[in-house]
Amino acid sequence: MKYLFFFLAGGLLVLTACNNDDSKKETASAETVLADSLNKQVDDVHIKGMAKMARLSKMQQRTQQLLDSLGKLPAKARQAATPVKEELEGLLKELNYADFAMDKWMTEFYVDHKDTLKDNLSARIEYLRSQQTVAGKVTDAILGSLQKGDSLLQRIR
Repeated sequence: MKYLFFFLAGGLLVLTACNNDDSKKETASAETVLADSLNKQVDDVHIKGMAKMARLSKMQQRTQQLLDSLGKLPAKARQAATPVKEELEGLLKELNYADFAMDKWMTEFYVDHKDTLKDNLSARIEYLRSQQTVAGKVTDAILGSLQKGDSLLQRIR
């Protein structure tokens, strides 16, 4: 009889402890799914940009080599190449910015803010939405500078 009492009391305790509000669980689950989805979207955009970083680095080096070569030309040829030099300098500036922007964004996103908002889902969702925009702009800067570089380098060959 004593064991039956403890068994029933233990069962009642378990049932009481497991009585959760389902609506809170559903809201939390929906917010968690949204936050996870946004995080994946941000990562996907980031990966798209990162996949081009080696190419960007090679284009930076090639552009700098061309500028160095132009600088070694005789004065008259150097002056004639001024328009090309200016285009190459503009390209190098864009490539350097894209490289800088990716490094800066990754530092801020992955290092500075990685776990800051993990306990506040609604703030995390808003943060991830804003980072989706920023990561998109960084990736666009990378892809745009590479496209411009391809076009320019093709023209001056």
